[in-house]
Amino acid sequence: MKVLSPAGSLENFYSALNNGADEIYMGINAFNARAKAESINFENLKNAIIDAHILGVQVFCTLNTLIFEDEMENVVEAIKKATSLGFDAFIVQDLAVVALIKQINKNAVIHLSTQLGIHNSFGAILAEKLGASRIVLSREASIEDIKAIKRAVPNMEIEYFVQGALCVAFSGNCYLSNRLLGRSGNRGECSQLCRLPYIAKFGNETKDKAYYLSPADLCLVNHLKELKDAGVTSLKIEGRLRRASFVGVATSFYRKAVDRLNEKTQIKEICNNCDVIKGGNVSIDNNKNKVINLYDDKDLQDLKTAFNRGDYLKNAYINESQFDDIIYKNIQNHIGIKIGKVVKSEKFKDINKITLLLNKEIGKNDGLKILRNGKEITSLGVGNVEKNGNETIIYSKQKLMSNDEVRLIHSASLEEKVLSNKRTCPLELIAEFKEGQKAKLIAKIETLDLSFKVESSDVLEKAKTSAITKEDIINSLTKLNAPIFSIANISITLDNVFIAKSVLNNLRRELISEIRKHFENSDSSQFDNKQILSNAIIDLQSENTANLKENVDNELKTNYTNQNKIKTLKLVRDLKGENQNVAYFPNEFLSNETKLQINEFLTNTNENLHLFLPPFITDKDLNLIYNFISQFDKKRIVILANNIGQMYFAKEFQVIACDFCNITNSLSCAYYKKLGASGICCGYEFKDSKNVGFDFDVQIKNNNILCFLSHCPYKTITNTKCKSCAFNDKLSYIGEQGIEYKVGRYKVSRCYFYLSK
Repeated sequence: MKVLSPAGSLENFYSALNNGADEIYMGINAFNARAKAESINFENLKNAIIDAHILGVQVFCTLNTLIFEDEMENVVEAIKKATSLGFDAFIVQDLAVVALIKQINKNAVIHLSTQLGIHNSFGAILAEKLGASRIVLSREASIEDIKAIKRAVPNMEIEYFVQGALCVAFSGNCYLSNRLLGRSGNRGECSQLCRLPYIAKFGNETKDKAYYLSPADLCLVNHLKELKDAGVTSLKIEGRLRRASFVGVATSFYRKAVDRLNEKTQIKEICNNCDVIKGGNVSIDNNKNKVINLYDDKDLQDLKTAFNRGDYLKNAYINESQFDDIIYKNIQNHIGIKIGKVVKSEKFKDINKITLLLNKEIGKNDGLKILRNGKEITSLGVGNVEKNGNETIIYSKQKLMSNDEVRLIHSASLEEKVLSNKRTCPLELIAEFKEGQKAKLIAKIETLDLSFKVESSDVLEKAKTSAITKEDIINSLTKLNAPIFSIANISITLDNVFIAKSVLNNLRRELISEIRKHFENSDSSQFDNKQILSNAIIDLQSENTANLKENVDNELKTNYTNQNKIKTLKLVRDLKGENQNVAYFPNEFLSNETKLQINEFLTNTNENLHLFLPPFITDKDLNLIYNFISQFDKKRIVILANNIGQMYFAKEFQVIACDFCNITNSLSCAYYKKLGASGICCGYEFKDSKNVGFDFDVQIKNNNILCFLSHCPYKTITNTKCKSCAFNDKLSYIGEQGIEYKVGRYKVSRCYFYLSK
């Protein structure tokens, strides 16, 4: 397995690089899901990517936002720029970007973003057909889901989030921010309204205000072996907007854990008969009597100090039978680690003298958070620190109370340590200075099996007075002026010759330049932007392009005659197309009531049944739904698909690419029609601009769904378990300004939820 680290700035980039990342992902402009990340100078970025490649580290470009029609040429320009910079792969959400990348570089490596919601084998199979080499799974995918995906597409690389923030909405597809503030989470502008406090109304009860929509952060280090065995290729750390110190600490933490896991695996392979006992972070090899910790307690404390929301989810959605309580209701931000309590706080001049009893040393420029009865009171920076026996004294404008809990949320010494780490490429240098021959400098990079050579322009002559010495050569070669390199060894063959020190220094600089040139990339597209866009549309609409779906009847029936009968079904919303129609969204997909309603509808009308499939449904539940709807006339079932997995699942049915497919431009429309969609539904976030040059087949009327939830809100509110299910249909959250959000449920073999307005 590989460690994949985030970079929202060049400082973060080098923090990831220097602390052991195998891969780094980052955005280069507004078309990435962290639009607030620091703008990076392209020349500096080019050099950074070269540094990464010299160290054998791959760098991925995130172009994973939705694209509007009037942005297409800018996207093409961004892809060209990223290609010229030498990125190793593109992480993509909008299928329009997939089409454009292939026009610019047909050999480009595509990774499909978690924003596409791939969490089952249907999505993985279609991803492979689209030409993706890696899928970034939804955080909600379980171990069983991963195993099913790997069985379906054994050659597909699988990327999985193991550390960092968890979005409350399934796969990050949330429309709360966009609906209320016009800031799109699918465009990297999320205002994080989920991190605000809400009042919960449950039946006739009102619960106190708390952070009911704010999940704790992930830390899935205890599941690394399970993930590896299931087929995960790359462990992803979230945090492009976090401090460079967090990136470094998290990268180092998982670097050590993966290396130790590999060491444990090697020991097990050497001794096939040994009895290996696994427990938490410890693996014990009885035959070798050797204990291997995937992490040390200090490592975990450092990680929590760097950033820790909710004291970490240790399982999250990994195992369906052991879901964590995803929501952390008390505090929605960084809580660090508990290090002690306040003994007393007393007035001292115009500030307060605060006496602390701590189990960990603190120093100047550290950061503390103070809790009282589990609630956050304040945060404060540490200035001067005094010791009084076992007690620690600091000074602050804040007045605290005895027994207030003290937590460390920033360690200046930890930050300094992690940012000072350096990772270099060792060079084997060979210098040959022979009379009658040109001077030669050779550098070998054994880790990459590469060799580079430069020569002087003139042959060397015998020295008449002062000859060059080995000390002169060593002194010159050790002044590499390239921090990414270190010298492992210098081998010198030297005759009694003269060479000017300036020539020797130039040879050294040329050698380093030759190495870096090897890792440079060049522009790969000779077409102008408009031609690229035109070619992409032509290719998608070409009759010679193989349809990626099988046996699909693309004729969408539009003979709607009995509107009153349609509306006897339990509906969530209307579809508006050429004729008024409805989408059927059953509360329980497999119930007898649902079966009776569908039978009644198909018996008493001539219309097709438009069945809405919520975005998050596992392989198991999709198969149950397939068996259920196969009881009816398949020709009259129209699947309203809400991600690419459902597009492939619906290959035997008529299918409309529905609103959660997030289609916002003409190129995506063409792509989904290539996949077999007989109709295209306007994406939630489509920018209603005039003269965009295309029309949607259907549009949503009165659609109030804001996001789908993968945790159980009723467990969060009532602290009950499934055996004592507290479900009713009257749960809602009340936010600022009295806005009320309703919680709905749909059920197959398990429960899924959604938030609506």
